[in-house]
Amino acid sequence: MNKPNLLMKPRVLSIAIMATVSLGVVALAIFAQNSDAPATDGPGAEPLTVSWQTIRTQPSYTVTRTLVGRVEANQESQLGFEVPGMVKQVLADEGDRVVQGQVLARLDTQLLDARREELVAARDQAKAELDLADIRLERITRAHQRKAATDDELDEAVASHLAAEANLARANAGVISIEVEIKKTELVAPYDAVVAAKALDAGRVVSAGVEVFELYDLAKPKVRLGVGGAVLDDLAVNQTHPVLVNGERLLGTIRQILPARERLGRDVDVILELDAQLDGIRRGDLARVEIKQNIDEPGAWLPIQALTEGVRGLWAVYTLEANGGDLAAALLRRSDVEVLHTQADHVFVRGVFADETQVVIEGLHRLAPGMAVRPAAVEVELP
Repeated sequence: MNKPNLLMKPRVLSIAIMATVSLGVVALAIFAQNSDAPATDGPGAEPLTVSWQTIRTQPSYTVTRTLVGRVEANQESQLGFEVPGMVKQVLADEGDRVVQGQVLARLDTQLLDARREELVAARDQAKAELDLADIRLERITRAHQRKAATDDELDEAVASHLAAEANLARANAGVISIEVEIKKTELVAPYDAVVAAKALDAGRVVSAGVEVFELYDLAKPKVRLGVGGAVLDDLAVNQTHPVLVNGERLLGTIRQILPARERLGRDVDVILELDAQLDGIRRGDLARVEIKQNIDEPGAWLPIQALTEGVRGLWAVYTLEANGGDLAAALLRRSDVEVLHTQADHVFVRGVFADETQVVIEGLHRLAPGMAVRPAAVEVELP
């Protein structure tokens, strides 16, 4: 009866040994896992490494305002004939480039040519009458010297001569006038330009002043910009500003700041001259003008990721305070700031902090005031 108990003791001992070894392995695994876990913020934990940037306060900041204007030609003209008549030829079409003095259209001149011949004949007659008056005056003068002609005859000869001179002058003026009219039957370009519009074709009878062509100049286009508010106070004639038109970056110079405001928008028109031609850009294109405005408000530039939510809807930043004079083991302090301006991924803030304060710029979600941290400086390009 005792033999079975003796056989069971070694088995129980083996099971106990195996259980002890298993418990040891589990304990060793737990110890190894705990030894690899990261340190917490509790006592004896390693301080977190944070990225920081030294900020520099400044008395003001610059804001870039982008205003939208419209491209205009430097010169725009609506051309028409100065004399009435029937259009005989139209020598230019829409989109054509013309040069100064080029003939664009002509009127029929048959009536004017006939009138000129009539006036030329009248001038020739007046010249012949003057020649006759010259001869008669000369004869009467000699006869008067010999006492062979009376004073009345001499006075009459002098008056006839003066009248003949006046008639010739009037005839000459008539010929000159008709020649000017004939010259004005040709419509010429007043400057190098592009034909923007053509209002009529050959065969049309037009009155004086009726628009035939619309031209605009290619050289030195301008941008008309409506400016209001405080931005206007920072503008002056001869200032230069970047201008973006159809993706092309140009330079514009302020030539005029008009003295009157618009009735509706109360803006003031500012005219800039571009350093380009109306080749790659067109009249009527939108132009974006970048105007830098200086704001006299003290503060400092920060990366936008340096901000964290503060109390009552304000913003705050974490600053570093040397722990016992050693910045290698710094303490965090939270400072409220006011955001004055946002530009891309940077903000200009005003707060109670000294110049060259160290501000944490990354990983703010892991931080809390009073934490000990290990700073690692990061250079961030600020405006």
